[in-house]
Amino acid sequence: MIPIEVKKRCIELKTEGVAVRKIYSDYFLANTDSEAKFESFQRKLNVWVKKYGTDTVVLPDDFRPKWGTFRFDGNGNVEASWIRGAKEERDWHSELLEAISNAKPMEKKLQHYHSLSTDRMLEIPLFDMHLGVADFNHYKQTQNEIAELIECGYDEIIFAVGSDLFHNNDHRGRTAKGTQIEQVDMIKAFDDAVSFYVPLINLARDKAKRVRIVYVKGNHDETPSWYFAKYLSAIYQDIVFDLEFQEKKIVTWKGIFIGYTHGDKGQKAIPEVFITKWATEWSEATTREIHTGHLHVLKERDSYGTRVRTLPTAGITDQWSMDGSFEGAVKEFNIFEYKSRRLCSVHSVYAGE
Repeated sequence: MIPIEVKKRCIELKTEGVAVRKIYSDYFLANTDSEAKFESFQRKLNVWVKKYGTDTVVLPDDFRPKWGTFRFDGNGNVEASWIRGAKEERDWHSELLEAISNAKPMEKKLQHYHSLSTDRMLEIPLFDMHLGVADFNHYKQTQNEIAELIECGYDEIIFAVGSDLFHNNDHRGRTAKGTQIEQVDMIKAFDDAVSFYVPLINLARDKAKRVRIVYVKGNHDETPSWYFAKYLSAIYQDIVFDLEFQEKKIVTWKGIFIGYTHGDKGQKAIPEVFITKWATEWSEATTREIHTGHLHVLKERDSYGTRVRTLPTAGITDQWSMDGSFEGAVKEFNIFEYKSRRLCSVHSVYAGE
């Protein structure tokens, strides 16, 4: 049993500001035969303060009360009181500035992460090149910038070939529908296509595990672009080709869904048609893209979780573009880099000087 006098003296020492551990070691243990541990004494002291404390409390000179609680007996006398002072206001601004000024460089370095080629795919959809209006010299920079990307190495590289690769559909200056437009030299245009694509495909075969070429119909050049894709399939036996003469195509890769169509037909229904026609492939993908061209200007919209992109071109402005007020459009091609189940980069490549 701890004498009441000892309890009250412990309360007085605490009220005088003596540290609780000092009260325990210097007074409590010296005046009792208790074997209570410090944590037990600390809890007991809090109970004694509530039970035996009085309203006579010695407070520090700078003490500023914030709130208090009192307990009264049946005669209206104060049995115990609890008074909490306001917290000292700190100069956070000065402390923060001091901490910043005393900051030292961190020694830790970021661990370099190199993406394995088995988890990356490069998509190269060069829509609306309009060879004949533009030539190989105009696209030499484009070829160099794409080659730099291919050098990184990929699991798969996809070339979308066509979609108005050539300006004319025949040697008489007509489109696929027979519309008469400015006539270009189609023999030179075909040679320029070979000069542009063949070195890139050769490099891709060295830097990727698989190379795929997808023919995309255009409204200017559906016939010569198909012949060009057929020519490539004759000289590359180790490449996967999609030469189907269809308006809409898809490719899939590790949770990626990519749809292709030139964009001159059924523009408003494009996403719904792809989702319906390839429902299984679409539902199994986590990243869904549909790439179109035709308008020579960048446009994007989200439809049912599918990003529909009208891709820009780095081609030379032709009469059709001027008539449609597209001559001010940004001149670039977009190249897409994917990791499994997500798009990670969109690269802009350019042409001309």
